[in-house]
Amino acid sequence: MPQGQALQSLPPDDQAALQPYAGSPMDTGPEAKAYADHYILVHLNAASKGKTYSEISGQYTAMTAVQKASPEGQALAAVRDTLFQGNTLRGLLLYGAAFATMGTLAGYAAIGAYVGAVVMLFLGLLGMRHARRMEQAAAGEPTTTTPVTPASPVAPATVTPTSPAKACSPGPGPSAERPRFFTQPTLGG
Repeated sequence: MPQGQALQSLPPDDQAALQPYAGSPMDTGPEAKAYADHYILVHLNAASKGKTYSEISGQYTAMTAVQKASPEGQALAAVRDTLFQGNTLRGLLLYGAAFATMGTLAGYAAIGAYVGAVVMLFLGLLGMRHARRMEQAAAGEPTTTTPVTPASPVAPATVTPTSPAKACSPGPGPSAERPRFFTQPTLGG
């Protein structure tokens, strides 16, 4: 990154934007953006007197062969080449800065995904623990939790006996009307 006289020759706003990076190698997105917008662009505007590549190129292509061979034509061709190369370099640096920003955002998204994965792993393990306890409770096995003893004695629940046929009844028999989801088509209505 520019430092010393190269940095001092810039306008104050551009100096302020480049000062934090002075003398360091350009290896981050913000540095690339600052160099493209506050160093290269300033020099391109100074070389072209504020005109764009399109304007300079249009002037050059409108010249005749004799005008292009003149010293003014050669100077305009040099400015045209400078603008072309500078804009290309500036565009590449800005692409690099944009991809650095996307990489930073993707890094934050990855951290969020890892945190979410840890939370889901924890919830899954709690779910499996709960399922194991429910299976033990259904099988009548003691669970690993400490039983809670009530402060006052509770009367045992009373069970009314029912006939085994009623207790195990599967519901309506084959004679009961059940909905039919798939019917075979009938001919003739």
